Amino acid sequence: MKNNVSFPHPVLGINKDVYPILTNDSVISETPVRQGDIYEFRFTLRQRNSAIANLIKDGKAEYVVEADCSKTFYTNVTTSNVSIINVPIEAKFLNGRVNFSFYIVLKEDLNGYTNTFNKDYNDDYDNPPSFNLKKGDLLVIFPSTGYNVSVKFDNMFAVSSFMQITKGDDDCTKVNFALNEDIINIELPKAMFEQYNVFNETNFVPIIHSSLVFNALVYALMSLDEPVYSEKTWADSIRCIIKARSDLQEFDYTSASDAFEIASIMLGDPYKRLFDGIDYIINEIDGED
Repeated sequence: MKNNVSFPHPVLGINKDVYPILTNDSVISETPVRQGDIYEFRFTLRQRNSAIANLIKDGKAEYVVEADCSKTFYTNVTTSNVSIINVPIEAKFLNGRVNFSFYIVLKEDLNGYTNTFNKDYNDDYDNPPSFNLKKGDLLVIFPSTGYNVSVKFDNMFAVSSFMQITKGDDDCTKVNFALNEDIINIELPKAMFEQYNVFNETNFVPIIHSSLVFNALVYALMSLDEPVYSEKTWADSIRCIIKARSDLQEFDYTSASDAFEIASIMLGDPYKRLFDGIDYIINEIDGED
């Protein structure tokens, strides 16, 4: 008998041998709502293993939802005997992304536990091995999920809300798109940043927008699936915008050509505004002559 790499007993969803039994709809997250000072999260957990279902029905196991917010160091555990679980959290405890993990755990010691959902625990299906488990032992680990409350409730859909142009460090010699914070920073060398501050008060804004902001957004789209950026607010904001807009559904942001199309649509055709801006400046100059 080959043991699970992390546990000495069968745990549904813990490795590739057993995970397919948890279907794609094993965790259904409803869109959270805010009622006054409370965020209301609602999840439906699904698993189709009859032995585990019977343990829940008999009151020997329960669903557990763990919530944590790294920015505020908030953690919370919610338990339930039913698969539809409401998780209310006071708004003051959350800032940015809140992550949720889902389990089924034992509520009491259980001797002689058997389960045949994983062939690695069963050399002979007519004689499955049994395990003596303790209260709190895991039976199921569901896929985790997360939600950025700043995106949903604090109007983070506008590109300007998650992107800014800043002065780079003293050793900054070229334009840099920094994605390592919750806001995308377009970092300019000192001299260029001083020029930008002058231009920003003129009709050159569309030209700057179509170059710096457009390129930064394309770069962010192409980096969206990199694990190091997956929980950044800018990444959550872009995903929400794509999901919410029907005119973006046909595109694949991992494709370079589609990333350019998505960025162009999100920014309202920046190339057109570039040429319109140049035309406006030329007409102003001609009018002064």
